[in-house]
Amino acid sequence: MDVFNSFIVDTLGLVHLPAYLSTTLVSCAFFSLVAGWGSPLLSQAVLGKTYEAFLKKEGKRGRNAWACHVTSQVHAMIIIPLSLLALNHVKEKQLDPVFVFDEAAALTNAVATGYFMWDTVDAIVNFEDIGFVLHGAACLGIYAMSFKPFLMFFGPQCLMWEISTLFLNPRWFSLKILSAARTSEHDTSTLSPSARKLFQIVEVVSTAGLMASFLFVRIIWGGMISIHFWQMFLPLHEKRVLAWPYYSIAVGNILLNGLNVTCHNSKSNKKKVVVNGKAKELKSNGFSH
Repeated sequence: MDVFNSFIVDTLGLVHLPAYLSTTLVSCAFFSLVAGWGSPLLSQAVLGKTYEAFLKKEGKRGRNAWACHVTSQVHAMIIIPLSLLALNHVKEKQLDPVFVFDEAAALTNAVATGYFMWDTVDAIVNFEDIGFVLHGAACLGIYAMSFKPFLMFFGPQCLMWEISTLFLNPRWFSLKILSAARTSEHDTSTLSPSARKLFQIVEVVSTAGLMASFLFVRIIWGGMISIHFWQMFLPLHEKRVLAWPYYSIAVGNILLNGLNVTCHNSKSNKKKVVVNGKAKELKSNGFSH
């Protein structure tokens, strides 16, 4: 363990990570358990035959996608309160926003680092799109780098983007459940009329919330954070006081904002066609995959 800690501190320069390594690993293990065990058990208990209908229609890939959405929802519900607490703590430490260390921000970033460890591995093992891999890897690198410390307070600020996730996942679940129910109309036990109506309402409300939160939190708020980041990063670059690892955060910042804009545009460009008298959406990139 001493050799591993020495590698983290001396080679990678992540001075404060050893103190939060257990939190990071527990976080990764927790979200792995949520995806592997919690999601199928909870989904089966709550949705029963509706969940079974979804699995029958979507197969193994659909089962993993469902587990990923459950896990990301759990992560959002945990990380947003932690981020709010950390941001409230920020007010006391504004003298050095670049290299300062803060316990509340470190705890938040450690939990996020563990989550993105799981997310990156899952995106590789269950590969669907290179964008998911890049997103997970970029976030993992950025939050791990904060333990140098470097721009530690940007972690909780960017994690507030997860507000849109709180709407994304209910929308995805409702769309998938309604789609599975349509393929099982001969079996009325999969989804009752009242349940169908409920999920239709959830879809409408979550879609509105997703569009609004994605625009204001990820695009506008995220853009403001990015501008603030470059205002602090560029002077350090001009003074040549940064080693090459710091530039990975700059690359990650560009990548994540690019993915945000791409996802927003793909959602905005979604079209509908009429099939058998019913309106259906073409493609589901961006917000739902």
